[in-house]
Amino acid sequence: MNTINQHINADLQPALADLYAKYSSRALSVHAGRNRVVFVLPHGYVVKLPRNTAGSADNLHEANTSRFERCFAGKHGSEVTVAKCRAVCYNGFYVGLMEYVKHINIFRTEEITVPLWAFRLDCAQAGLNKAGKLVAYDYGLN
Repeated sequence: MNTINQHINADLQPALADLYAKYSSRALSVHAGRNRVVFVLPHGYVVKLPRNTAGSADNLHEANTSRFERCFAGKHGSEVTVAKCRAVCYNGFYVGLMEYVKHINIFRTEEITVPLWAFRLDCAQAGLNKAGKLVAYDYGLN
């Protein structure tokens, strides 16, 4: 087992171990954050498994927020366009299912005109969805 998998497994909720095994075998890539493990899957979507209650709360928040195309978020109350997301409760934790968003470096792109809200996101976590629209893809509260 490689180091990244050991790190992920050490923090993963035991209640979600079967989902981790399922998605890790199908994933094109895996990204480990502080509160969630994100699996990029074929067919244009990602699965966000919580590592803790903060990750579960972030998944629920993103799903509730994405019901609206635009929302007010961030420290400055900026209006932000968000990726489509829903949450499913599994063994007491909320698992996030989100449309795939291709990250772009908003500081160096010439592809699009970048709106001010994108520069106010934590770590500039914005990119282009399948429709070519700039959206935030990590807008949890934690």
